[in-house]
Amino acid sequence: MNQKLQSKIPVIYEAIVKPRFNDFDPYGHVNSSCYLDYVISSRWDYTQKHFKFGPQEFIDQGIGFYLLRSEFDFKKSITAKHHEVFVSSFVSDKKMDLLYIDFSIQDINKTVTFSSGKLVFAVIDLTTKKKSPLPEKFEIYFWK
Repeated sequence: MNQKLQSKIPVIYEAIVKPRFNDFDPYGHVNSSCYLDYVISSRWDYTQKHFKFGPQEFIDQGIGFYLLRSEFDFKKSITAKHHEVFVSSFVSDKKMDLLYIDFSIQDINKTVTFSSGKLVFAVIDLTTKKKSPLPEKFEIYFWK
């Protein structure tokens, strides 16, 4: 872990996501491609709800987040009986212009884990379209 982050407490993003009818494959399971959407959507929902700050505000400030890598460990299928799932995520590390986000997707009671993993995002300066360190003023959205 980054030395500077050791003293900071990550903001845990938590949200409830409702699988949609079209998320299900012919086998009655949520298609694996939807899991990424659940994690990313839950993070934007959280920033909107708790910080009153969303994608457009980041864009207006000239900051973007581009997904570089996603790793998913699929443990159990989300099926039609799961009307809601609980998604939790946090920035576990920061290296220069990269943010590492750990996540889990669980049943609504948090007793069954459907998937867990890590996402890696590059922080992008939207003016130059190049990777850039996260400006300090944005750290409040990720660490306490």
